[in-house]
Amino acid sequence: MSGMLTAGVLLAAGALAACSESVANDPAAAQRAQAAYDAGVELKRLVLDAENTLVERCMAHKGFPQYDHEDGPPSTRPSFESPPLESAQLLGYGLDPRRRAVPDSKAAPTAWDKLPDDEKGRYTRAKFGDMDHDVITYDFGDGKVSSPRGGCVGETRIAIYGDLQEHMRMNWLVTNQFKAIQSEYLRNDADLSDALKQWSTCMVSREFRDLANPGDARTAAGEFYKGLRPEDGPGLDRAKEKEIRLAVADAQCADSTNLRATSQQARARALGDVLTRHEVDIIAWRDFMSKALAVAQEMLAKA
Repeated sequence: MSGMLTAGVLLAAGALAACSESVANDPAAAQRAQAAYDAGVELKRLVLDAENTLVERCMAHKGFPQYDHEDGPPSTRPSFESPPLESAQLLGYGLDPRRRAVPDSKAAPTAWDKLPDDEKGRYTRAKFGDMDHDVITYDFGDGKVSSPRGGCVGETRIAIYGDLQEHMRMNWLVTNQFKAIQSEYLRNDADLSDALKQWSTCMVSREFRDLANPGDARTAAGEFYKGLRPEDGPGLDRAKEKEIRLAVADAQCADSTNLRATSQQARARALGDVLTRHEVDIIAWRDFMSKALAVAQEMLAKA
């Protein structure tokens, strides 16, 4: 199957799934889709590694050194599952800011920090082109994602992926839209809804009200630290005590209502449904990334 399938062919898979309930949760289709997804994830990692190397070479060819300023810390999102009782008793949700490393304010400035602003601007334009006007955009309905058309990044991506807008569309579908579809499935799962209601009732019995799910509990625990300064040890200690009390109640209520197992079963059903319904999309994305990797490897060999 070609990795450069058109949007029309890909959308046909969604139309087929929408009109055929019999396809949902087909174990064989889900397994094929999961295998394709796993392969696609690894292919994507290899393509991104090659893309970064090619961008670095492009910048070096333009006379720019490599700087270590650009990559920020990896994004994280908290788990909305209840914590295990053992860790809840020890750390709560792990929100105490004293557990995080404090940046060294005395660290020596980097080579990037020392650059004049006009030189930083010249470097940025060489790498990303004109991000205000010269970009390729994919509109996913609720917003847009963009990628530079010019600069080393834009030129490299266009060379690797060919149709950059189609690349953004497929990548958005697999990394973002599938999560939204799965979340919608979970919101409508009757077993999970019942378990969450029982969990919430249990939390009320422990004097924690207005919590619909463990995510609400984690958010409420974060409020205990709001406005506290790093040097306020006693205040942070009190906040941690409150956090642990809330987390322990969360964990115990999850145990007594069997919420964890119910959630895992619901998520497995949701994932199976998504994989089955979007098997064609996932395979197309895998093939797209496979073709991109072949192109990137050829470019690396020529450079």
